[in-house]
Amino acid sequence: GLKGSIPKEITKLTKLRELYLMNNNIEGHIPTEIGTLSKLVAIDFRSNSLSHTIPMELYSLIDLVDLTLGYNDLSGTIASHIGNLKSLKVLHVAENILTGSIPSEIGLINFDVLTISNNKFSGSLPTEFNLLTKLHTLFMNHNDFTGELQLPIASRLTWLPVNNNRFNGTLPDNLYK
Repeated sequence: GLKGSIPKEITKLTKLRELYLMNNNIEGHIPTEIGTLSKLVAIDFRSNSLSHTIPMELYSLIDLVDLTLGYNDLSGTIASHIGNLKSLKVLHVAENILTGSIPSEIGLINFDVLTISNNKFSGSLPTEFNLLTKLHTLFMNHNDFTGELQLPIASRLTWLPVNNNRFNGTLPDNLYK
């Protein structure tokens, strides 16, 4: 597979709509310059060796539909600016070392797929999590979430791993509506 890092010069591809670099040996950080590729609708960097944080500049790509960064070594948090990505349908950040709590702005997005499992997220889920009614896939197992389990009325849910957290209480009634 490909080796090395993602070159900053990739931003010369100003008409780029989809950037798929998954399943390679790419390392280093995600260049902040990718945030200038305003036509991007899909980024898939899964299964590489990317490290550092998710650049703030990615949150300016308002036409993104798919942001797949899972199976890397990314650290830091999901910023509240995630709420800018109103077109986003897929957020896949599983199998990284992301920390902190899930921002309430996550409720501004009509996700189909949200995979945040196998990280180091902590704290209670925001009540805005209940707004994610379009979800059909929600993976949030193997984190350090606490408090009551917040789940949307999402009759489309086909996957719901929530194991290996520290939730308390019962399964929410709205899960069955």
